[in-house]
Amino acid sequence: MRQITGELNPTSGSIQIKDVDPLLNPLKAKQLMGVILQEGSLFSHLTVQEHPYFFGCLKGLTRGVAQAQVEGLIPLLSLEEYRGKKIKILSGGHSEGFSSRLLY
Repeated sequence: MRQITGELNPTSGSIQIKDVDPLLNPLKAKQLMGVILQEGSLFSHLTVQEHPYFFGCLKGLTRGVAQAQVEGLIPLLSLEEYRGKKIKILSGGHSEGFSSRLLY
């Protein structure tokens, strides 16, 4: 991970992230990637429904567009039964899948 983010030089070969070399242009490379850690990547006090809405608004979506994304995302991830429940009750697999979808 440290080589991919440009913090450590590779001992051989090269790294490209969408044709960007993280050693030559680390800021641009970091803008092109996202990292999801299993622990601490979601806000445990928010519900499954509130998460994509919150992140959608952070990304600049209107409230209506963010809510529309919520309505599409929850069934896509088969999380209808968890819609109103706090995110902390999700299994690791559900949580990882859910958080990865929030990036897009």
